[in-house]
Amino acid sequence: MSLPPTPAADAGMDVVSVSAATGAAPPVPRLSGRSRRGRRLVKPEPVPTPALTAEQRLLLFDTWQRSGLPAGDFAAMVGLSKHTLYGRKKKFDEQGPAGLMDQPRGARKGSGKSVFTRELEKRGIKQIVAAPRRPQTLGKIERFWGTLWRECIESAVFVDLGDAQRRIGL
Repeated sequence: MSLPPTPAADAGMDVVSVSAATGAAPPVPRLSGRSRRGRRLVKPEPVPTPALTAEQRLLLFDTWQRSGLPAGDFAAMVGLSKHTLYGRKKKFDEQGPAGLMDQPRGARKGSGKSVFTRELEKRGIKQIVAAPRRPQTLGKIERFWGTLWRECIESAVFVDLGDAQRRIGL
């Protein structure tokens, strides 16, 4: 709740002297921390940093390794994150200097088929996938397995595992 400005404040007079002269209690100061016409803080436009070339990344990485400085201190000096330095170190340890080269972004080019799908096609099996969030399709599959269980396996009595594998055809 904000209080209306007093006439003394508008006239530029001291509030304590006016309240003493009029016999009224001094007004309660605003505790919100903001003035009515305070300045607005606007974030500065971010300055895009140019992407480093592979050679520059390698030179920075080499300089960091030779300096012996902690990653946080070195990263602050060159305008990077310490996590970026650690990521580059991991790639360098795994792949050598090639780990710091430009990597293509996005999905890898390929057939888009899983190993399972390719194996099914090789064996001449047609894969039918259920539509996502379609319980009707899943119900048909469950019914098939239930029928197979009731008619073939539930009523069968097997002597041992070898007998079961032989009779099922495994």
